Amino acid sequence: MPMRLFSIAGFSRRGVLAALAAALLLVAPPARADDLAVGAQKFVETLADDAIGALTQPNVPRDERINRFRTLFNDRFAVRAIGRHILGRHWRDTTPAQQEEYFTLFEDLMVVSYVDRFARYTGDKLTIVRTRADSDQYATVFSQFKADTGAKPVAVDWRIGKAKDRYFVMDVVVAGASMSGSLKSQFASIIKSSGNGIDGLLTELRQKTESLRAQ
Repeated sequence: MPMRLFSIAGFSRRGVLAALAAALLLVAPPARADDLAVGAQKFVETLADDAIGALTQPNVPRDERINRFRTLFNDRFAVRAIGRHILGRHWRDTTPAQQEEYFTLFEDLMVVSYVDRFARYTGDKLTIVRTRADSDQYATVFSQFKADTGAKPVAVDWRIGKAKDRYFVMDVVVAGASMSGSLKSQFASIIKSSGNGIDGLLTELRQKTESLRAQ
């Protein structure tokens, strides 16, 4: 019996830019730590502005919002590295055909899971608290989402990687919980309980995505 797929909806505060994510192996020339931190912070600020500007406009058809978010997701997130990291040790058990289907379904799931939440955006503000350069290639941007309602701010930490002068989101940590870590655990549980290995996960992802598209 297929296991009920994870609840992504409960993992994000108002769903603003709570998109996934993971570990990316990047090869980049050495950079000054302070330059990396400044660049990573600017990247997160621009990502937030672009997402809100493109996805919260009224009267934009859902299909168009899906297309816009798909473009943003693929441009700013290390999608394949994230997806492979989440699959973990099960990656080596997949065939090339299964890998391609998995990446397609993973991308679809992330896009349709989050796109509708931008339509419900109520003006939460992203505030950068500080930025830390973890190495020549990685930085963590610590931020908070503050609601207009006066509710307690939600901590959102962005794990950013840099390669060839480009920045990518590798993971998002919401209120102390890693999104990539949560998805990795849930995917592994589905694979184990399905009795059908990676094909069981693909079936579950396909069903979940179709259900979300129909909403």
